[in-house]
Amino acid sequence: MNTDKYVKLVALIAALGGLLFGYDTGVMSGALLFISPDFSMTSHQEGWVTSMLLVGAAIGALVAGRAADAWGRRTTLLIGGAIFIIGSLWCALAGSIFALGAARTFLGVAVGGVSIVSPMYIAEVVPPAMRGRLVSLNT
Repeated sequence: MNTDKYVKLVALIAALGGLLFGYDTGVMSGALLFISPDFSMTSHQEGWVTSMLLVGAAIGALVAGRAADAWGRRTTLLIGGAIFIIGSLWCALAGSIFALGAARTFLGVAVGGVSIVSPMYIAEVVPPAMRGRLVSLNT
């Protein structure tokens, strides 16, 4: 594989962080149709569970820069990916409204962290001539 194709592939994979932000935020509207009856949720509880992802994302965004400086961008993205997996499993196995809200908060930390670190990582791995174009993939 030539260098340009490799760089584009790495940037595309790293840009999945932006896709996951939108997906994890938006998927809840369709999932609530099935989750709400199972937990007998009120509209207030639905709003709380939905918004907890954004609370976690704010925390993740605040912590991600320092984590990336301490551990490196790639390692931080790998940790974010692990948190995505664990948080998704936790959401699937949640037995209460509180557990679901906590799981979504945990998942949100990965969402916010990866959304901050992905553009940084892409900017580091791509040549300057391609940087602007490929960093915008995350958006």
